[in-house]
Amino acid sequence: MVAKFEINYSELTSTISTTLIFPQSESHFDVTALTKKLAKKESVTTYQVPYLHGYLNQYSDNFDRKGYQEFINEFRFISSI
Repeated sequence: MVAKFEINYSELTSTISTTLIFPQSESHFDVTALTKKLAKKESVTTYQVPYLHGYLNQYSDNFDRKGYQEFINEFRFISSI
């Protein structure tokens, strides 16, 4: 019998401002529930995008050019603030 260990870092508290971007779904956990839980933390901002895991990676089967461009535009805007 193989023991399965699952590590859940959602209980940790960030000491710095943190932005987390999640895909529309994941096979191992409920993304919507996790983003809602993390959004309650003071220094954490979460986004759930309508793309699959890997949408920013041009080598991924889930790469999405539109999603990538939206992310780049948003990142540039946030970086300029």
